[in-house]
Amino acid sequence: KIEEKKKAIKEREEEEKEVEKEEEKAKNDLKKVRKLVDKKKHELEETEKLVMSSDELVEHEEMIATRNEQYIERTETRLITQKRLQESVEVDAARFGLEALEKRRENRRLRRVMGGMRTAIEEEMKRGRDQEYLERLLDMTEEDYDVRNELEGM
Repeated sequence: KIEEKKKAIKEREEEEKEVEKEEEKAKNDLKKVRKLVDKKKHELEETEKLVMSSDELVEHEEMIATRNEQYIERTETRLITQKRLQESVEVDAARFGLEALEKRRENRRLRRVMGGMRTAIEEEMKRGRDQEYLERLLDMTEEDYDVRNELEGM
């Protein structure tokens, strides 16, 4: 009987050791599973970041495409306007002749020159130059401009 009890005790001890080994193995497996879960979770987070980045990239590309479309529309509008202006100039040239067109260009140039002279004279006046001299110069310039226009009109 004692031998049987010893044998039974040994069997229980061996069973307990096996159970402990299985528990240890289960703990190790659980650790591995947790590590794997953490790794997959991290990979998922990285994938989500990439998806967000790609979404932002798509939005950026869409914004660039929209800007390009707007630029193309503005360019087309500008080209249409230039074409109309060119047609208008061609009609003017045909209607009034090349001389009239050249006269208009010269008048525009004179107006720009007059504007520049007027500005320069006014600035000199602000600086305290001889005001009477500058006013006479301005009057002479305007008279010269008026006389030139009258002569060209004849």
